[in-house]
Amino acid sequence: MPAAYLTGLPELYDWTPSGTARVRSHQDQSDRAVGTPKLLVCHDLAGGYTKGDLEEEGGSDANNYLISHAWHTIDTFVYFSHRLVTIPPLGWIAAAHLHGTKVLGTFITEWAEGGALCEQLFASPEAAETAAGQLSRIAVHHGFDGWLLNIENTLSEAAITNLLHFIRVMTEQAHGMDPSGTILWYDAVTMEGKLEWQDTLSPLNAPFFQACDGLFVNYSWKAETPAQAAAAALASGRPETDVYMGIDVYGRNTYGGGGMDCDVAIKAALAAGLSVALFAPGWVWEHGDRDRWRDRDQEFWDRILAAWPHRPPTATSLPFSSCFNPGHGSDWWHQGALAWQRPWWSIGRQSQQPIFFKRTIGPFTAEISDKQPWSGGASLRITGLPQHDEQKASFELFRVAFPLQEAVPERSAWQIRAVTGHLDASRCLKLSLALHLKGKAVTPALDSHGPSAPAQPAATESGMDHTKVLVYDLSCCSGTGAEETPPSENVMAPDHPSSSQAIRHEPAAQAGRASMIPWISGSWHVQPSALGITGWTMTSVWLNCSMLAEPSGSSKEALTSYLGEIAIKYAPVAI
Repeated sequence: MPAAYLTGLPELYDWTPSGTARVRSHQDQSDRAVGTPKLLVCHDLAGGYTKGDLEEEGGSDANNYLISHAWHTIDTFVYFSHRLVTIPPLGWIAAAHLHGTKVLGTFITEWAEGGALCEQLFASPEAAETAAGQLSRIAVHHGFDGWLLNIENTLSEAAITNLLHFIRVMTEQAHGMDPSGTILWYDAVTMEGKLEWQDTLSPLNAPFFQACDGLFVNYSWKAETPAQAAAAALASGRPETDVYMGIDVYGRNTYGGGGMDCDVAIKAALAAGLSVALFAPGWVWEHGDRDRWRDRDQEFWDRILAAWPHRPPTATSLPFSSCFNPGHGSDWWHQGALAWQRPWWSIGRQSQQPIFFKRTIGPFTAEISDKQPWSGGASLRITGLPQHDEQKASFELFRVAFPLQEAVPERSAWQIRAVTGHLDASRCLKLSLALHLKGKAVTPALDSHGPSAPAQPAATESGMDHTKVLVYDLSCCSGTGAEETPPSENVMAPDHPSSSQAIRHEPAAQAGRASMIPWISGSWHVQPSALGITGWTMTSVWLNCSMLAEPSGSSKEALTSYLGEIAIKYAPVAI
């Protein structure tokens, strides 16, 4: 059953687990730099729980709002509504965790009704512990990481004391259930029991901040506020990154004006070393022509990403795969074949998303496109407009942190697999996959199961970091499948020509919309020890593009290719 919100205390107290508990499946976040500012995104869309969210399999409106290419910058995602207990829908949990993003539910009380409810909730330490225990069990059962606590009503002095106890218990239980467990406090009620938003870290909200993992500052702050908040955090013995400066995308009393100018407030917060809490990015969907919301979404995130320097890896363990499925489509494809033909939306079916939705470099454009999916609802479409001279460009697709383990499963190796499709391949829009590695240079040992690659020079400095790039040719101009790229400076081609193969998938023939192109899947096996990269780390995945010169000069006809899937895993190999 899909997650449902709770609206009152009887529902909270009577809640018991039903169905199968959801296992946490998010990527390890230990590689996310400690002490760097964090980006929190607080979902507030149409009151929460839109039709697609409430259906376990999603909805039929392919134009519904979701987050896709921005996940790689988001540390924490909060699903928000004005119900007492907001339980994040399973699809949002799955998509966020896939990209290494923590997920929080919301516990909120508001106005006079909320005040009366809080007097019951926090009537005694035991009552506070009962509520905290139920909320913790809800988070564990549904597989999310904690709670945003938002008390927007007045409280009695006794209730304030027990509220602090409640926050401490919630935080202790969150940390006990998972290393990523998190409790955040929203800047609203004060230690005096008054509903007075401080718009900073002040003595009136500092005890709440000290009792949990961070403070979500209300968004009506001024230009001088970030420096004051950072100083207050450091003076209390907490890092300034535990303070999240609120930014309302709707622009309600928000520094910088919100909307497309949210980057103004982000830069101000970052200048003081603070984190950021972005409230209601669904503004791009609710505001303006809904048929063009994705154009606004791209503009919105492009400005934020330009201001946000922190790019943690979204994938830290194998296996890794992406078919570039954004979680919606006009129909559903499976390995180049049309499975069913109807609009759909399901963020829980989202695959790993690249770090952009659309990017142009010179005459090349790479974008998520539903023109020719391989699996799901989209693929990565690459177009290039031939020029009078040869053209090249490289697109970073994914930031990762895959360690090349010292000991891999016996008789196994890295398997790299890619699926591409090409239109008018004879004109040669060439693609190659580039895997960027970082590590300490060593001389590779001979592989007892076969020949090793030529020895690489050892590092001339102890502890010196080196980089290498493994390049795999994805071009199919000759129709023979994938070939290996010759080595060039700082580019190392795998020395395993016999361990690569290509399989051609002819265009699928179905009634209605059919595949227009043949897909070709290429795979390679790589043994780290044979290449002298044992103990190294893969840091990013890139797509290289090149076009031959157009003899007659610039062409008005673009060349088009598709990248349908990338997969990296440990797999058995015949030795």
